[in-house]
Amino acid sequence: MSKAESKTVDIPLAVMGDIFDLKDGIICHQVNCKGVMGAGLAMAIRNKWPQVYTDYMETYKRGVLHLGTVVWTKVDEALWVASLAAQDGYGRVKGQVYTNYVALQTCLQVVDATAVLPIAIPKGMGCALGGGDWAIVERIIKENMSHAIIADKGDDTVSITCFAGAHHFLSNFENSVIQLPLDQGQRAVACQDTIIFKTVEHYYQAMKSNNILDWVIISQCTTPGQAKRAGRKLRMRFDWDNIKLGVMETGLDAKFQIPELRDKLLATGNAMLIEGNSWNDTYWGMCRGVGENHLGKLLMKIRGAIKAS
Repeated sequence: MSKAESKTVDIPLAVMGDIFDLKDGIICHQVNCKGVMGAGLAMAIRNKWPQVYTDYMETYKRGVLHLGTVVWTKVDEALWVASLAAQDGYGRVKGQVYTNYVALQTCLQVVDATAVLPIAIPKGMGCALGGGDWAIVERIIKENMSHAIIADKGDDTVSITCFAGAHHFLSNFENSVIQLPLDQGQRAVACQDTIIFKTVEHYYQAMKSNNILDWVIISQCTTPGQAKRAGRKLRMRFDWDNIKLGVMETGLDAKFQIPELRDKLLATGNAMLIEGNSWNDTYWGMCRGVGENHLGKLLMKIRGAIKAS
């Protein structure tokens, strides 16, 4: 009988609170194979125990960080962190599943074979940044681990640290129609009554310019990535640094007038919203634990206003 067949899979897994409350045993978290540990729980672990990142990068630089690899780091006398390489790449593509379930199963079997207990696994591992399905991940855990504890702080205390996967709706790249009415003079130039922007990113990038024709051109960009690249080429208005926060808030206000997106924002409860990233944006978000997180702050401000309305 195989290991998976010998287990009872319909018994609920044990649950604990904050994963950082574990003092003895193994803390598991999922990582990619690209040498980037810049968001989510991986970033929090990196900040708390820098040696975890050092060991991860040494494995990556040696060329032996492959799917199914477990990188071990001893962080205290009786506490280990197991970095599970269960996704090859990473990104922000909506609907993209980066988690490799076969690799995750391999990693969990390796951890389980150590017989070191307890073993803590964060609820939703591989399902936010990794884009996986928790129902599938939970089944893999049950089928491949003898004693696993799910760490779940609860919706009110959790931090959402990357606007991807299930939380892509918080990203400025999320589809959200933003309609900008034009005055009489602007209509004469643009030959249209309004300009429709496909995302907040389209709107924000267009507003860098005072030229209405630039607005039209950026509104016609197929993707928010194209709009962002086009915005970098604009002749920027002189007062941009003074108004960009207000421009972003206006775009976000319009976005979350859409009922479906408004409901999703409210469903984040009191979670801290942090635009974690690996591309060194420390103004709108946080990179490696450092940054002003203005996008996250604006989202929480709008969420609070919706609750109060």
